[in-house]
Amino acid sequence: MEYRDDGLGEMIEFLEDKLYFTSLDEPPNEILYPHMQFFTIDNELAYNPFYHDFGPLNVSHLIRFAVIVHGIMAKHRQAKKNKTIVLYSSTDTRLRANAACLLACYMVLVQNWPPHLALAPLAQAEPPFLGFRDAGYAVSDYYITIQDCVYGLWRARESGILNIRNIDVHEYETYEKVENGDFNWISPKFIAFASPVQAGWNHPSTRPKKLPQPFLIVLNYFKANNIKRVVRLNGPLYDKDTFESVGIRHQEMYFEDGTVPELSLVKEFIDLVEEVEDDGVIAVHCKAGLGRTGCLIGAYLIYKHSFTANEVISYMRIMRPGMVVGPQQHWLHINQVQIRAYYYEKAMAKAIQQALAAEPLATPPRQPLHASNGVALQNQVSTPLPEPTPGQPRKISGHHGMPSPQRLPATSTRLNEKLRSVSKHTSNDENIMNKYSEKPEDHSPNGEDTDTESVGTPTEKISVPRIRRSSSQTTPESIARSPSSSFRSTSSRRSSGRWNGSSSPLNSHTKKATQRSASMSSINSTSNGRITKARSPKSRLFS
Repeated sequence: MEYRDDGLGEMIEFLEDKLYFTSLDEPPNEILYPHMQFFTIDNELAYNPFYHDFGPLNVSHLIRFAVIVHGIMAKHRQAKKNKTIVLYSSTDTRLRANAACLLACYMVLVQNWPPHLALAPLAQAEPPFLGFRDAGYAVSDYYITIQDCVYGLWRARESGILNIRNIDVHEYETYEKVENGDFNWISPKFIAFASPVQAGWNHPSTRPKKLPQPFLIVLNYFKANNIKRVVRLNGPLYDKDTFESVGIRHQEMYFEDGTVPELSLVKEFIDLVEEVEDDGVIAVHCKAGLGRTGCLIGAYLIYKHSFTANEVISYMRIMRPGMVVGPQQHWLHINQVQIRAYYYEKAMAKAIQQALAAEPLATPPRQPLHASNGVALQNQVSTPLPEPTPGQPRKISGHHGMPSPQRLPATSTRLNEKLRSVSKHTSNDENIMNKYSEKPEDHSPNGEDTDTESVGTPTEKISVPRIRRSSSQTTPESIARSPSSSFRSTSSRRSSGRWNGSSSPLNSHTKKATQRSASMSSINSTSNGRITKARSPKSRLFS
């Protein structure tokens, strides 16, 4: 946004040539600036502090501010004047922060600006705007900003719990006074109020015959506005039968003044609110209706509408100034995630319950195995396992670690027959292999040493003789005696067609075995007829 200085300090632009904000040490001389319309709210819309707090201004101030701005605009339209409207405040840091916050909130709630655009003109202002503190009297260690206030109001509007057009300013300003009950609407679901005081209520001799005027105003208003339940957080200062006699239920949720509740109490409060029908209202109070009351109402708004801690504190202080005091601010900030998580826990439990009620489980649960410390009980019978699907590993169950008899599925009978047939054929092949792998007689002449070596796979093991000679010559007789020559001759006869059909002395299995043996012999034969030993993997590594 553009910043202008026409001798009037830092002019912060919200609407070009229409609406600006500035801070001045003294009121401007309007005669020197005839094209501008100046106005201030420093005295007209004043904050009423409790102790050292100074803002933010409440929702009735916001509505009155909107009325002032629209009145100035309407007057200019009627006079057909095109003047720039300038909101100015004192240079006092507290008054300056209240005026700037009110203008930004107006842009969001009335002009319908998104929060980031309403905050952008104020982002670079010098000096920065002062943060708002709590209503306590001690030194503040927790602050909320203009940004928190703007986003708090925006979230309330988006959640449907705030409509500025439905707020009755006269009613708001009447009932916020102590003599008229000291209560405010926080949302359509909650009223926050100070505890009524009924002197001498617990002694029949001193019990007054009439209710105090503020208590009577509260009681009549609650009866007329569908208040279903009153929650008391402090010690009793009145007779709860006063509310119950007019049909308003009363609930006690006590915790000490100035302290924070346990999360279990917060969950109990949330569950209690959920029990009240949608159009029912809950009135919550502690002694002053600020600290403990703000803790529980703020926790519910975080739970239900996803406020952050700073947003909910800011929003509640605009609706009822002074809410949430001291360490209660830190408590909301620390526990905001756990409070919101409770919403998802309840939503998940509800969804599961609805799913279970809609239709039964496709697979009913099985009874668990009876076991104690990992050891099956002596007198208990283990639950039988379901029938396994064919092809899956089989589970074994039994007592004392002993396997129970395995059960075969009915569909595995044919499979077992096929396995036995294959095993029978395999044994026939092995018999044939053994026939041709017998160790031959030693017919080698003197000076020759013959031994055998197994070659082939485990199912094709063939004993191949290895001949070591004193000379490099190979005799025809040794070639004739070599099984490799017999296999080559067998292979040649098969290829020439001398053995065929039923005239072959070997059956089909014998033919396959002979063919495998011949191929292995040809692999291990050299061109000159010598048998070469295959090198081991270790010898290949070092070759």
